[in-house]
Amino acid sequence: MGTIPTDESLSSPLPIDVRLALQSSNYRLPPNPSRAQELHQIVSENGFHHINRRLWPNLKCGICIISQNFKQFELKFLSTYWDPVVPIFPYVYGMSEHHRIAVPLTTNSYQLIPLPRSVYYEFIEVENDD
Repeated sequence: MGTIPTDESLSSPLPIDVRLALQSSNYRLPPNPSRAQELHQIVSENGFHHINRRLWPNLKCGICIISQNFKQFELKFLSTYWDPVVPIFPYVYGMSEHHRIAVPLTTNSYQLIPLPRSVYYEFIEVENDD
């Protein structure tokens, strides 16, 4: 544990260039078998339920990019993996066309403040909004 496993123990082998890069001296994170064992123990005891506080007991907030696509996963994420005691600060609202069109008003919020100088907005009159 805490080292790169052999290909036989993985569900699919690592590409050789990835394995060599991870094993090279340029890779900045050395193996940490004791932390790997600790993480294995944490997951073995309670699975992934509210894993954030168990992995990082001093975690104060989560910072992320939000989008409409995330909303479909949010309930499961917050009820299963993320302990809601730790607030999520959505740093920015993003989409594929542009990553910074608005910032959230508060933590855990989809109430957004537009950033008018960050992207071009086009307002098209709509006859019927059904």
